[in-house]
Amino acid sequence: SLSDAFVADGALYRFLVDSLTEYAVFAVSPEGHVISWNSGAEHTFGYTQTEIIGRPFSIIFTPEDIEAGAPERELEFALVGKQGDYDRWHVRKDGSRFWGMNTVQTLRDAAGALLGFTKLVRDFTSVYLAREKLSDSEQRLRLIFESVHDYAIFSIALDGSVTTWNAGAQKVFGFAASEMIGRNYSVLFSAADVVCGVPEQELHEAATTGFVNEERWLVRQDGSAFLASGMLRQLQLGPVGELRGFVCVTHDVTEREAVAQDLRRRAQYDELTGLANRRTFYEHLQRAISSMKRRSSTRFAVLFIDVDNFKHVNDEFGHIIADKLLAETARRLEKCVRSEDIVARIGGDEFAILLNGINGVADANDAAHRIGIDMREPVTIDERDVQATVSVGIAMGSARYDRPEDILRDADTAMYAAKTEGRARSVLFDAAMATGESGNLDLAADLRHAIESNQLRIAYQPVMQLADASIVGFEALVRWQHPRRGLLQPVHFIPKAEDSDLIVLIDRWMLDKACRQLADWQARGVVGPRLRMSVNVSSKNVSRT
Repeated sequence: SLSDAFVADGALYRFLVDSLTEYAVFAVSPEGHVISWNSGAEHTFGYTQTEIIGRPFSIIFTPEDIEAGAPERELEFALVGKQGDYDRWHVRKDGSRFWGMNTVQTLRDAAGALLGFTKLVRDFTSVYLAREKLSDSEQRLRLIFESVHDYAIFSIALDGSVTTWNAGAQKVFGFAASEMIGRNYSVLFSAADVVCGVPEQELHEAATTGFVNEERWLVRQDGSAFLASGMLRQLQLGPVGELRGFVCVTHDVTEREAVAQDLRRRAQYDELTGLANRRTFYEHLQRAISSMKRRSSTRFAVLFIDVDNFKHVNDEFGHIIADKLLAETARRLEKCVRSEDIVARIGGDEFAILLNGINGVADANDAAHRIGIDMREPVTIDERDVQATVSVGIAMGSARYDRPEDILRDADTAMYAAKTEGRARSVLFDAAMATGESGNLDLAADLRHAIESNQLRIAYQPVMQLADASIVGFEALVRWQHPRRGLLQPVHFIPKAEDSDLIVLIDRWMLDKACRQLADWQARGVVGPRLRMSVNVSSKNVSRT
């Protein structure tokens, strides 16, 4: 038969070997010369049988491997029965290289005599490149993993034990990798959280939902606690969907949270006194207004408080003692009211109190009376006795108020009325203040705010010398940039300032600003040193001197 014929002359084996077109299969003599060469070898290396038979098999090695003795070493290892599988670079006839997987074995006859060696080579370049790409990717990831010092990155097995631990984790928690790998990650939690089973709950949630993203307090090696923000995520799923573990990425946000809290505190509270600021007071007041509209039985009142002659204290003793006086005023005001009441510093030497849940006007008057008595007591600051009374305006909450600023404005108007009546007293706002006198009261109250909030402006009118039309000086004229009425000329507010003694403050402000402006112009060479600046001064200031 045909098969018998193949067997008889070895043609069957030759046919089988030549059919392995993806494998280079050839034989090498004991001296290292090629003695057989299949079609797969021809396809892989590019040499025909005629070109390769009889040549040293080292022709398929790279020059660097030949120099290192790799061909001889392969044959020597095969002779002594050592592992004959090698992965290395090979060279084709055209000089190109490929990564080949090798197997080398001895070839012996039936009596065991050495006939040579067989060598099988397969082109695994694509596998090698993929493996190298993966390895390179893994190296980059490992480099990133180890180089991230501000983030703790570590992996956790299903039983909660730590399996990897980067340098960032050591920096954040204080534990070295040798101290944490194999240890349960619950050591990073507080004792209370461990007792409550928080670590186990966290792993369960991550296993169920895929990840946990939250902020919680964790513990360092030295026992100190810090606020950690991060994510615990499923590490990977196996080929049949089984969970392999978890990876945790977290970092210390304690300082960030402290800064955020400080910003929130600054946004809500006055830095000098620690009281609520105007914005926070408005929020409480708006809630009180809304509550009254829902339940008419809910009563509240607003007290607007101004420290009498505070400007005099500031001028005589300096701003440090003046600030301490404001802080002491804040403490006294808090002691005069209940815990449910809100005390705020509105600005400068002005305070406001929201009296919640009162029975009526009598309660508001009682509170104002207590404040007045308490504030009459001198304050000892830096071994100096400072006396500063307060004027209090009272506005009762009612359904007619929709906005916090409206009721605060009425309390401010009543407070100004208290000042015009002689200071160190309280006045209840009534309808009469909203008509007739209200325009003057509002204007005076607004003017007092204008001085403190820098709403006043100076217009510099040049004084000309008629002979040569040169400028010989300026007259400083006050203007008021009113937030609602626009730019007001002196005729609209100076008379009221004269009536209320606010003119004294305006004159001082004008003299200070005008002199500073003239000095600045002279320093910059804008005007000459002989130029004059004229400022109008009230007779009240002249009489005081």
